[in-house]
Amino acid sequence: MFSSFCLKQPSLSLLPLVLCLALCACGRSQPTQYYAFASQPENLVRNSLPKTTLRIARVALPQYLEREPLVLRKKGHVDLQVDSLHVWAEPLTDGVRRLLASELRQPLLAQGITLLPTATEKIGTYTLLVDISRLDGSFGDMAEIEAHWSLLTGEQDRIIRDGFFAKALPVPQGSYQDLVETEGNLVRDLARHMLAAMPRHPQKSAD
Repeated sequence: MFSSFCLKQPSLSLLPLVLCLALCACGRSQPTQYYAFASQPENLVRNSLPKTTLRIARVALPQYLEREPLVLRKKGHVDLQVDSLHVWAEPLTDGVRRLLASELRQPLLAQGITLLPTATEKIGTYTLLVDISRLDGSFGDMAEIEAHWSLLTGEQDRIIRDGFFAKALPVPQGSYQDLVETEGNLVRDLARHMLAAMPRHPQKSAD
């Protein structure tokens, strides 16, 4: 009887340790995933640039998107889903600005306009303001964008072009990566829409 009790006692003392290890293993089973809009590197070399310039001065997003986790919303629904395990690798405003700049830089050069770096303090010949009121969606559903933009003269601060852009695209598969790629395509479509309204200038600088 005594020897049987002594054999069982160590197994009971190990039970808290086993439970602790199991809980720790569960806590590490779902690592946080980070996402960023993809922008293609440009094969572009210039020895001189057009004197006419444009600066993206503002990219504004609604407060519900100004957070690290991705925000999901099904088309036509008012409720939002925020997943803390799937987050943006950079502030979403920075990601949208970077993608817009990537899409606009080379086509603007072809129109005789130099896109100024984001961190510049120069005013620029033109100033671009972008206010996005919606950029969300859900995998297995649709992704949507709504944006108002204004193009101002840098010196006079006068609006010379403005417009509104809204579009929806289906999210092809059913993952967060598919959703991010589709939202990136919507931002690219916004860039192309704005580009069509940009003024053209004869290029006076040589490569």
